[in-house]
Amino acid sequence: MDSIPIPRDLDLQLVEPAAAENLERSKLFTCLDVKGAEVKEIRSKILKMYKTSGDCEHINLTISREHLHFLYLTHHAAEEINCSDRIQIYDQGGEMHRPSLLDLYIPDDRPYGPRVLLGDTSVYFIDDTYLDDLPEKPSSVDLTWTEWLHKYIGVRRDLRLVNTDNSDISLACKWVGKNRPNKFLEFLKHLWPYEGDLVLSSSHIQDQLTEIKVLCMAGRTHELIETYLPLSNLQRYCKRFMEKDEFFSID
Repeated sequence: MDSIPIPRDLDLQLVEPAAAENLERSKLFTCLDVKGAEVKEIRSKILKMYKTSGDCEHINLTISREHLHFLYLTHHAAEEINCSDRIQIYDQGGEMHRPSLLDLYIPDDRPYGPRVLLGDTSVYFIDDTYLDDLPEKPSSVDLTWTEWLHKYIGVRRDLRLVNTDNSDISLACKWVGKNRPNKFLEFLKHLWPYEGDLVLSSSHIQDQLTEIKVLCMAGRTHELIETYLPLSNLQRYCKRFMEKDEFFSID
């Protein structure tokens, strides 16, 4: 199977990889009618294990990585568009979850990612082991490992701006607004290309966002609806007509 390691927990009688790589032994195996495993069959066996909790009780972190590596390396044979509801993955607390039911995040240090903004205790990160010894990107797959985890497995890279049922701004958004007012506007800018349409489709969510206090010039915080863009002509008029320490505000 093009040297792709097959997970060892699939109830298959597997030849040792080192033996199979030996040319003469490989010929012998062919004479003995040893069959090659079908990629789609292996993928089906892996995904079937996660249907019920009883079938995946034996899956530890090592086996989970093997499953995911195989699914990634054979993604060209995938028949599913998204697998977030068909697999489970370990968080850093040692618990398995379905990404379709619980937001799981990739632990990285991007400036507006969940780890930097919220720390390690406010959200669920996947176990760091998934990011060790990354599988090499196969030529048949367009996605890197982390891109694949995000787009196919459903592991999130960014916090939500709007909650899952699109009825409210997310708890993470409220937390950043309350505790990181100096970062909120950049946080909003970062997420806007992904969820801006959800905000614009709801006047309720728009109202909630405009009530969040953001850091303004001179170190003041004010609700977003009360703020102004620091346009050059507006700043020029302020310098001309206002006292040095007077705060610009229009009622």
